[in-house]
Amino acid sequence: MMLNRAVPVARVHGVEAAIELIEPLVPELDGYFYFHGARGALLKAGGCVVPLRLRAKQTRNNLFGTFLLTS
Repeated sequence: MMLNRAVPVARVHGVEAAIELIEPLVPELDGYFYFHGARGALLKAGGCVVPLRLRAKQTRNNLFGTFLLTS
């Protein structure tokens, strides 16, 4: 699964490369809680606060959305 490769790719090739790797997975993994956690962590590490806040508002999990907005 490409999601498992995101962290090693981020460490070797940078956060942007990891985000590009997992972005195509959004439609397939939208309901998978850990996907949003990994994606949010990468976006935050890359300094993308606005997309992170928008995604937090769109998430189906209110607790996770609150975590993203406050961290």
